[in-house]
Amino acid sequence: TIPGSRYYIHCRNASDALLFLLRHGQVGEAYHIRGEREINNLDLAKFIAHVMNKDLVYEFVDFHGSRPGHDLRYSLDGSKLARAGWKIPKTFEDSLRKTIEWTLEYKDKWLF
Repeated sequence: TIPGSRYYIHCRNASDALLFLLRHGQVGEAYHIRGEREINNLDLAKFIAHVMNKDLVYEFVDFHGSRPGHDLRYSLDGSKLARAGWKIPKTFEDSLRKTIEWTLEYKDKWLF
């Protein structure tokens, strides 16, 4: 089984791209906003486990047959936005690490 992959992006980076487009984008043009690099879901889970100092225990389950049209890979072409001059401000690892650390620090404040 192959893990699916995505270009994940932190909301701060997506917001930065939107602000960039408001200032520098061309009216009527379409731009794809994507994360800096593709990561598969297993590597994502391993990264999260590592930051949390936890062992990752997993098994692959193939449920894609029950989801017709499901794609293992989602990828946008962000080259047009890059050519316009936008550079992602925070790395994927830095953004995710800070999100995990914040979540762990404030877990007693969660409402669920």
